[in-house]
Parts: sequence; C-alpha cells; structure tokens
Amino acid sequence: MACLKSYNCRKTPVVCLFHTIHLSFCEPTLYHNLKKNQSNKTNCMATLNPYLTFKGNCKAAMDFYKEIFGGELSLMTAGESPVANQMPASYHNSILHSSLKTENFEIMATDMVPGEFIEGNTVHMSLACKTEMEMRSLFDKLSAGGKVNHPINQMFFGLIGDLTDKFGKHWILEFDSPQKA
Repeated sequence: MACLKSYNCRKTPVVCLFHTIHLSFCEPTLYHNLKKNQSNKTNCMATLNPYLTFKGNCKAAMDFYKEIFGGELSLMTAGESPVANQMPASYHNSILHSSLKTENFEIMATDMVPGEFIEGNTVHMSLACKTEMEMRSLFDKLSAGGKVNHPINQMFFGLIGDLTDKFGKHWILEFDSPQKA
C-alpha cells in the first residue's frame, strides 16, 4: 500500500484520499494508528517555494496573482527596508521582497535582478529552512559541483544565501531567525 505514505506540508499530512476514506470506514484500527503516527511527526523539512524576479513590475504582477489566487500579499520596497541606506536611491521604489501566501502555497518575488536580467535567471527555487543547521547542510549539498553566488549571510530577518547547482538551477535558501522581544 505505497500510497499510504504521508507527505507533510506546512499544516497537515496528506494521504491518498481513497485509502483514507477506505481505512476510516473499513479498517478503523489501522486508520487510527496511521493518523496517530502522522500526528506525532514534526514538520522538520524545508518548504519549497518559487521565487520570481521581475524587471520593475513586481508589484503589478503580484497584485495580478492576488486577484487570481486570493491570499495575503505583503510588499516591501527597498526604501522601506532596514537595508535602505545600503541601496542606491534609484532602487528605493523597487520591490525588495514580496510574498503572496495562500492556504496551499506561497509565491515570493522581487524587482532586485541578480546581475543582468535574463529570462533564465528570473526564477529561483526558494527553500525556507526550519533550522540554521538544515540550511547550512542543504546549502552545502546543493552547491557541491555548482557555484555559490552569495554565501550564507546574516540579514535583518535571518540568514540567506543563493547558489546555482551543478545542473544550472538557481536556489535561494533562507532561515528566519526567531525575533527577539
């Protein structure tokens, strides 16, 4: 029964719907044990999100996606950020980071082009890591045979680094540090 393998997302484990219904009605003991085992699991794996780069129209694109998907949209311009004094004045109205969070997924985006804007470098896979140790481990593994574009660095929100893997795919890894009260 390979489809009984659970896949954890941020909120709930997912199991093959047919077998979940079948187990709940036909094999309640097995179903109860399966649910018990799933509820004991901790969500200790990084979350994978697309990270899109736009050429000055990030806000318009994210507003468009919000109209389609709904969810909560947050936008931060470079000028509003804690690193505003490190950014050229011409970037202050550009979106430094945006996030559209829905119940089922998150899309992140920016106007900050890493180097020259080339359609191939406008999409990154972004791993939101649960721990600093997980981030460093995944960063080392993904960058093996590839190229570290920006090493892991402390920022105002936590840690971030990006790389291109040995297959030419772009990755951003980040770990949000717990905020001090």
